[in-house]
Amino acid sequence: MPQLGSQHDDAIYWVTAKSLAAGNGYRIASLPGQPWETKYPPLFSLYLSAVWRMVPRFPENLPVATLFCWAWLPVWLTMTWLLFRDLGASSSHARLLCCVLAVSPHAVLFGVSPMVEVMFSALWMASAALAVRTRGSVRWAALAGLVGGAAYLTKSAALPLVVVIPLYFGLRKQYRSAAAFTAAMAPAIAGWTLWARFHQANSGDVLALYYTNYFGYHLYNVSLHDVPQVVLKNLERLLWALGGALSGVGESNGTGIGSHLLLATGIWRTLAVAAIVFTIRHIRRIGFNPYHGFAAAYLLLLLFWHFPPNERFAFPVLPVLLAALPFDISQVKSLWRPYARPARWALAGGLTALTGVWAALIGVHLTLGITQTMDRARRQLAANRAAYRWIAGNTPAGAVFLAYDDPLLYLYTGRAGCRRIVPTRFFYEDDRDGVKQVFASIPTFAREHQVQYLLASAADWHGELLPSDLVDGFNRIAEGSTQQRLVFRTPLARVYRFEHD
Repeated sequence: MPQLGSQHDDAIYWVTAKSLAAGNGYRIASLPGQPWETKYPPLFSLYLSAVWRMVPRFPENLPVATLFCWAWLPVWLTMTWLLFRDLGASSSHARLLCCVLAVSPHAVLFGVSPMVEVMFSALWMASAALAVRTRGSVRWAALAGLVGGAAYLTKSAALPLVVVIPLYFGLRKQYRSAAAFTAAMAPAIAGWTLWARFHQANSGDVLALYYTNYFGYHLYNVSLHDVPQVVLKNLERLLWALGGALSGVGESNGTGIGSHLLLATGIWRTLAVAAIVFTIRHIRRIGFNPYHGFAAAYLLLLLFWHFPPNERFAFPVLPVLLAALPFDISQVKSLWRPYARPARWALAGGLTALTGVWAALIGVHLTLGITQTMDRARRQLAANRAAYRWIAGNTPAGAVFLAYDDPLLYLYTGRAGCRRIVPTRFFYEDDRDGVKQVFASIPTFAREHQVQYLLASAADWHGELLPSDLVDGFNRIAEGSTQQRLVFRTPLARVYRFEHD
């Protein structure tokens, strides 16, 4: 699992799982002071903690972690099958769509990484699948609520379920089922809310907000005045993300194969708009249901959130959009009938060519694209591990680091660390000077937070949506600063010691 830490969240899940397995509670052990984890609900970390209990040595336990993560893929595919059938797809069409999703590069990557998306997606769809099968049964509605609570304890983005599914029951005058679902899901929501409230760090510091307070960090980045600009930029990114996820070959961070195709931006966004239009038509045809209701509420939340959506955010509702696309393999014969033989051959040739191009892109992405991603991760990890070995042997056990991959630093060295946060409001405001100020103020930040060292690598800032020239500027500042001294270097990693007064 050389890609561990590529999303940052994945390494945080792994660190909190380690803390749970060690009996230290639900804490972010990699941060100075080991604060309570009050940002991400605990179910996925609790699941991963079983790996630490079985194989407590790191990184030897990563293959077992990969197996644990992959185990949710068959569950997810089963839930997508039920979703497609519930949304009116024929059996053959549902099988085809499941096969498409099974070879999606996004599903492959998320399925072998300690990322919560596959588990979360499986659980929210399971809750919806149970809801549409209640047939007035209060017990089944309560079971759907319990599964919805599990989805919420996996990822708080499941919150719309507590509105959407009772509304679904209410429209059918199944009021007892609506009450049973709400009563069953409410303890998970209330329990996590109270836990976060009583264990959260009461601080307005950007570090505390970023690591432990989802909503607080949102307010830190998005004021009421900023909402229109945030929505417009998020809509632009969301359309790219949805199109890239549907095609399976696009990445909104600009690093995927699909990102290098001519007119890729227009292709993905056109595909996304088409999928949304077809989904609206689908809703009008089959009526309101929990699947479409959750997808609509979830996507609406993404428009207002403080981080631009990418394929990872689109992944949980990808099957809903895919189900609405107007191609059903079971209706191919009826598609031929109105046309003469030459037109049939032309139509068949066009569909075959389109399918061939898509299959080729998927194949290249699965082989070359993912292989290149893994190779880059391995090279960077090798460089970082050389730095980690130096850090473990040449710095005090209580030293605190500034590091972009702070959870990995802790896992390999036992040293606490944190990121220098670049608020996303700079992205929404196109504020280059704000980003430059963040980089220039790193020595001051380190002194205020009692940080002694800086670990910098060639892969830093990859998730911050920063122009490459600003990242190069950070490297020049680090190398030219009189307040930090270079103490270790590899081709892809450097360690500096801050020279505090």
